[in-house]
Amino acid sequence: MPGAGGANAPGGAAATVGNAEGAARFGASVRLSGPTSCVSRMFRARVIGRNIAQVRFHFAGRWHRTIKAKQGQTVFSALLHPRGRSSAARRVSAKIKFKAATAMKPVTLRFVYQSCAKAARSPQFTG
Repeated sequence: MPGAGGANAPGGAAATVGNAEGAARFGASVRLSGPTSCVSRMFRARVIGRNIAQVRFHFAGRWHRTIKAKQGQTVFSALLHPRGRSSAARRVSAKIKFKAATAMKPVTLRFVYQSCAKAARSPQFTG
């Protein structure tokens, strides 16, 4: 699908954006990756791609971090903390803007992660 891409698969999403000629000419291929199993500690979400101008990570209902690309930068990452006690699935998204020379539209990629459920504790009897 020209101009957009994304998935809600655990472990990451990948997209080649723009038309086939533009993607081949400018290498406008990006990938968002994250944890593939349940998480109980902080984790990194990474965007890997070429000709990226800016990446904006959305997490826990708000914009978490915006990274502007340095010359030649291809990897963008944000350290995220799984908030809350629930083991519900949560979504992380990254809005990727490409360099003006590529003439590619911004793309939003998403992935879903899940917090590990707390182990049930047996009651402590004191009598």
